Amino acid sequence: MASMRTEIEKFTDEIEGELEKRTICGIHITRRVTIIALCAFSIVIVALGVGLGTTLGGTTLGGGGGGSSGSSAEDADLSNPVVIRRIEMLETMLEPISGSSVETDGTPQRKALIWLAKDDPAKLPLKTTSLDMIEQRYILATLYFATDGPNWALQYNFMSASDVCDWHSTTEGIFCNNSEGYVTNVELNNLNLNGELPPDIALLPQLRMLRIGGNKLKGTFPSQIGLLKTLNVLDVGFNHFEGELPSDLGHLRQLEILDVSNNDFSGPLHSHINNIQTLQLCDVSHNDFVGTLHDNFGNFRNLQIFRASYNQFSTTITKRLADISTLEELLLDNNQFKGEVPAVFASMPSLAILDVSSNLLSNTIPTFFGLFPRIQSLGLANNQFEGPLISEIGNLGYTLEVLRLNGNNLKSFIPLELGELTKIQEMNFEGNQLEGNIPSEIGQCSELKYLSVAKNELFGDLPTELGQLSELEILDISYNNFGGDIPPALGNQLSRLKQLYLPANQFRQDLDPIFCNRAPFEEFLSDCKLSDVKCSCCTMCCNGDGEEANCSK
Repeated sequence: MASMRTEIEKFTDEIEGELEKRTICGIHITRRVTIIALCAFSIVIVALGVGLGTTLGGTTLGGGGGGSSGSSAEDADLSNPVVIRRIEMLETMLEPISGSSVETDGTPQRKALIWLAKDDPAKLPLKTTSLDMIEQRYILATLYFATDGPNWALQYNFMSASDVCDWHSTTEGIFCNNSEGYVTNVELNNLNLNGELPPDIALLPQLRMLRIGGNKLKGTFPSQIGLLKTLNVLDVGFNHFEGELPSDLGHLRQLEILDVSNNDFSGPLHSHINNIQTLQLCDVSHNDFVGTLHDNFGNFRNLQIFRASYNQFSTTITKRLADISTLEELLLDNNQFKGEVPAVFASMPSLAILDVSSNLLSNTIPTFFGLFPRIQSLGLANNQFEGPLISEIGNLGYTLEVLRLNGNNLKSFIPLELGELTKIQEMNFEGNQLEGNIPSEIGQCSELKYLSVAKNELFGDLPTELGQLSELEILDISYNNFGGDIPPALGNQLSRLKQLYLPANQFRQDLDPIFCNRAPFEEFLSDCKLSDVKCSCCTMCCNGDGEEANCSK
């Protein structure tokens, strides 16, 4: 009976096995084999999953490289439900401030959003982090991607896990107010920022300083910068911005420093800027601005420095600039201004530096130039001034340090009153039609370091009083008709003299005893190609014909 039961059970098992067979690809497989195969397949899948997870976990992300795409690891990461959810949340948060750019592939804004979602080492918890802090981290990441951040000269912890308030060195980078953690200063000068300035930077609500000068920023300047109501300093000089300077900058009612110099801005300089009554420095020099300076520029009440050199401003110089009683420095050189310098400039109580050189100004030099109460530097060079070199200049003796009248059509004697300029350090009268000789009173200018009377019609002997100019470093009397013997005092008393220019005059003597027993000159030119002029220490010799091309070593 026992053996029969055993045989029946074996038969039953075989029947059940046959009933549970499966046909796969033409092969009959029992349930037991199927179960074993499924278990083996599951183990392989788990092993592959662990390997893939390890690969993703070991991939370096963030740290400035979060803008790249295309790798299989990144594609897998972007399909991660957690990452997808973070991207959706960030799109909802940031779309209201940046618009569709956060959803457009390839934009700096999109790169910044993806970085925040999956590559940011800080892994901000989006539900508990304040929206303001998320936004400012996003804005700075956008700036980074828009300006070729990985190739900046220095990184200043940008794109690291640390708070944005720690993205700085001692003096450069990102700075915040200590109490609330809002960004107040973006100071990224001379860092090789290359690209366009994203308008998103205007969304930093408490920004006070934006210093990004000395970079390679280009394109038009974002008008949105006018939204920065708390901005005190805007310095974007030495870049490649182009187009018009936005009139919206007139809304920056707390701005104290505006520097857009050395760019490619063009068009008119909008008078809206004069709405900024807090402005103390305005530098628009070295651009391509055209037109005129509006009378409204006289409305500034705190402006101390106004630089508009090297542009294409034309017409006359507005006399309303004289209404700015606080103005200390006024640079209008290298433009196309015409007419005269307004007489009322002489009444400006604070003006220390005035330069209107290299324009189309004409007429005589007005005598009121002797009335400036505080003038230190007066530049009138390379214009079309004619008439006499006015003696009233001598009235500026207690303040004037720099006087540039070269490149005009002045025709007169050199006034004796120049000897009263006891503070003068530079006098340049080159390229006029001055006559007569150098007055001996020039020896009273005891602080003079640079004197040029080259290319005039001066004649006679050189005054021995030139030897009293103990601070003199450069003396140029070339291309005149001076003659006689050169006073020995020029060689043995002017120990600081480094550059001396004597050619194209009537000096015919041996210069070695006067000049060659002292410290060597940096430059020393004379007519030593002529047989009756000897100079063994000259750096170049000329042939006396007045042609600069005929001078050689």
